[in-house]
Amino acid sequence: MRRPPFPLHLLAWHEWAVLGFGLALFGVLAGQQLHLPGPHYDEAIEVLPAMQLLLGQPVDAFRNAGLYVAGRLWPLMVMDYIGALNTYLSIPFFAIFGINVISMRLLSLCYAAGTLVFVYLLARELWGRAAGAIALGTLAANVSFVFWSRQGIFVTNVTSTLLVASLWSGVKWWRTGRRHYALLTAFLWGLGLYAKFLFVWGILASVGAFVLLYGGRLWRQRAELLRAWTPGRAAGLVGTFCIPLLPLLVFNLQTAGTLQTFLHNARTSYYGVNNLAFWENLAARWKQLVVVLCGEHFWYLGETYASPLWPPALLLSLGLVLVVIALRGRRAGLPWRRALFPYLMIVLIIVQSCFTISALWFTHYALLLPLPALALAGGLSFAVGQAAPRRRAWLWALAGLLAAGLIVSDVQVDLRYHAILARSGGYHAHSDAVYRLAEVLDAQAHGPVLAMDWGISAPVQFLTLERVAPREAFGYESLEAPDEGFAERLRPYLRDPSVIYVFHPAEQVVYRGRAEAFNALVEGAGRQAVILDVIYERSGRPAFVLLQVR
Repeated sequence: MRRPPFPLHLLAWHEWAVLGFGLALFGVLAGQQLHLPGPHYDEAIEVLPAMQLLLGQPVDAFRNAGLYVAGRLWPLMVMDYIGALNTYLSIPFFAIFGINVISMRLLSLCYAAGTLVFVYLLARELWGRAAGAIALGTLAANVSFVFWSRQGIFVTNVTSTLLVASLWSGVKWWRTGRRHYALLTAFLWGLGLYAKFLFVWGILASVGAFVLLYGGRLWRQRAELLRAWTPGRAAGLVGTFCIPLLPLLVFNLQTAGTLQTFLHNARTSYYGVNNLAFWENLAARWKQLVVVLCGEHFWYLGETYASPLWPPALLLSLGLVLVVIALRGRRAGLPWRRALFPYLMIVLIIVQSCFTISALWFTHYALLLPLPALALAGGLSFAVGQAAPRRRAWLWALAGLLAAGLIVSDVQVDLRYHAILARSGGYHAHSDAVYRLAEVLDAQAHGPVLAMDWGISAPVQFLTLERVAPREAFGYESLEAPDEGFAERLRPYLRDPSVIYVFHPAEQVVYRGRAEAFNALVEGAGRQAVILDVIYERSGRPAFVLLQVR
């Protein structure tokens, strides 16, 4: 009798209890005050087309690229390197729960819950139930995982779900030889690449770590593998991988946007990162990894706190693996390769992340966030498994205490972040002041609204259900100065006193030089800009300045 293909059918009641506890812990930590911080631009821009499709409004498709079906434009991408996966998956959440920030973030929490399930299944498949419980519990409370999951569209957290799911299906294929697992892995890889192009880091890290650790075994079994994968089956595998990438292909046939973006940013990125400065970038990325592990990068929630146990815990786990390998050598058998696999994947992803078309952002590490929990669980499981049988119970108790210490430390930091967030409402591009901005514009805008900096338009459109749709007049060509067409875009509006211009205060400006150019235009036209309103953060700092020209 064939076993059911999906392993949840095979879980015992106590495993369901462990899985339920992990998901409940995560739900309690991540599900509080979901409306905070305020909706970020990158969140809103991805779900705007979903809102427009549901409300029957004209759809804002990136680069105007899409497919016309049933008289509607269906977008293909939301950026040159980010697909519209979140756009379409958010539609049922909006249809059921309403078009609002809570619904948007419930989708992200579902991604995270899926990640936790597959982390447990993967660790259980590789190292056993105890390792699955350690990986599940430590990831569920991890500070970066909790708070990035709350704003998951902002960091495209669906990529971590797809990566862990593909690792599970890949392991199942390797251990059972069933081709449907290989096809599932190929499909998940294609879907992850469509979701966000940096998913290629996960693909290459998976393949690279596997080849480095199992290359000898692959070479010895090459004849058997070649017989198993006939040209027809190999073509089916490639086709399965390409199916989710069809929207990306059509988008580039229409616009060539992805190709142009990569070519223009190959040496120096849009944000000024020198991709040839590998060692400098590598040093920055290693420091970022430590900060992400400790959860010390959420300044925009109101303050920064750290859970300092993760780096030493991972080093201890890795050290135990290396010591056992050094002492036992070949007697350690194959399990040492499985123990090193997630560590090697982390290293390979970090190396690849030194090359970017954008910037060296912390948020890129949302992709690898499940790997430290897997590495910790795998290393501890391997070390305990190599000990004498009479000592294993005590060693598992010590491993459990280490995991419990990590969980308690992370929970304390999670709760401190929630407490400060309740007071601050978020800072800068994450401030809940955007809710008040949307209310003011919805009440007072009787003409066009111009967004004079990045981060303004999409959240206002989303929060007002498109009743207010600010036009981005600042221009994306340069971060440092307005483009040549800036003045021509603005002059027609200067004659209309009903136009509202929305600026950031000087200390929060992203695209610089626009306020100075605007003031020069107003003065040159013999007019005067007056402050209509100032929207403040809870801290008392200005977040948005609304002007009119009279």
